[in-house]
Amino acid sequence: MTEETEIKKSICAICEPFSLCGLDVHVKDGKVQKVEGTKENPHSLGQLCSK
Repeated sequence: MTEETEIKKSICAICEPFSLCGLDVHVKDGKVQKVEGTKENPHSLGQLCSK
């Protein structure tokens, strides 16, 4: 049984408290497939740092 990819919203708090970058986590069959920046996040605007 194969599920469709679901996008779960999260944040990265490594640089906290100065920035909480938005994450779009793509999950399929209970496993993370890809992580992208959330374009709607007012701080990061879809960008992610190397951390």
